[in-house]
Amino acid sequence: MKIRKGPGQHNDVVAYVPSKEYVLVCDELSTPATFEGKKGNWRRVQFKTKFGYLFDGFVTQAKSNLILNDSSWTVAEMPDVNQILDSTRTQVESIETSILEQGSTAESTPTAFQDTNEVTTEIIIPNSAIQESIIVDSVAQQEVKDSLIEEIAKVNPEPDAFIFAVETFNYCGEITQLDPGIRWYGIYYDEDMKAYRNTRIELEVIRSKYALGTGLEFDIKSESSVTPHFMLGTKSKLDTTIEIEFNSSYFENRPKSLYPGQSVNIYSSAPIHDIYNFTLFATGNVTDVGICPVMEDYKMKLTGEMNDSLIVQDLTMDIPFFGKCGMPSIYWFGDFNKDSYPDFILASQSKEKTTFVLFVSDIQTNGTLVRKSGEWSYEKCD
Repeated sequence: MKIRKGPGQHNDVVAYVPSKEYVLVCDELSTPATFEGKKGNWRRVQFKTKFGYLFDGFVTQAKSNLILNDSSWTVAEMPDVNQILDSTRTQVESIETSILEQGSTAESTPTAFQDTNEVTTEIIIPNSAIQESIIVDSVAQQEVKDSLIEEIAKVNPEPDAFIFAVETFNYCGEITQLDPGIRWYGIYYDEDMKAYRNTRIELEVIRSKYALGTGLEFDIKSESSVTPHFMLGTKSKLDTTIEIEFNSSYFENRPKSLYPGQSVNIYSSAPIHDIYNFTLFATGNVTDVGICPVMEDYKMKLTGEMNDSLIVQDLTMDIPFFGKCGMPSIYWFGDFNKDSYPDFILASQSKEKTTFVLFVSDIQTNGTLVRKSGEWSYEKCD
């Protein structure tokens, strides 16, 4: 059975649970669901070191404690594979997993397998090499092996490197980092659908026809006649089917620039409450008011849950320029790398300069929600 990042089949797989294995199940119910006529709920679970959500309709309560030595592994009452196969499919799923973990001594962690009402048993899961094979036929087995490799790569991907830019005319900054030969994507806003979409584009870097200063100036743009909200360059392939719901009224009752004490929720694809959402907030002191407030010790921070931990991350040192009033504004947020967590862009502007900073969710680094992945600045040419 598959453990997913969130409650629902649309979420990515974070782990596979072999037949007859133990998982640790939280007694708090999540989203109701029905599979193969079986009613149940998505529940938060732990399997070895992985956390996620699993449909509990096929999971039966453990009958006893099973604590085995280093050379063995704990067998739990997960269903046989045939119980969850669709009746119209034949010989479609066989699973072979091989998990090799470091360490010769099994570290024991007391945990509880719970039904809806109470804790029923305690188990210890050893950190040891585990291998289980359920063979239906050789063809299906190879197909599942291939899919497992793809899923593992999705669960633990290498961080992507992005080049970030917005369309700019008479740009007099550094252009050597803009490589038109890599994949470029434009994030466009669809006014009719009230959503952002991702589209493959061709980046154009053209010398400006009319210079405003004394040096070289370039027009940085896509080949499209429609201006993208921003552009991303990467060697990786991005999903062009993403759709990020956003209504321009979102910020009517929410701040785009945060005074100390203010906060705003940002989401990945839809404006709903979700454990993957982040909250941007600001701290500091306002010592005087005016067109621009006078502030001391202004900091911009981010909080959210990742890898089963509540994290607060200070973004201040990653923002090189805070703009005329000392407060960056939220330029965009959404999930273009499809890891379920929000990515976002902050913008700081003054009469002479504008700076954008791209933050991308980081599921690899413990204690971190996002990493600074790109920066784009332009200023008045001399």
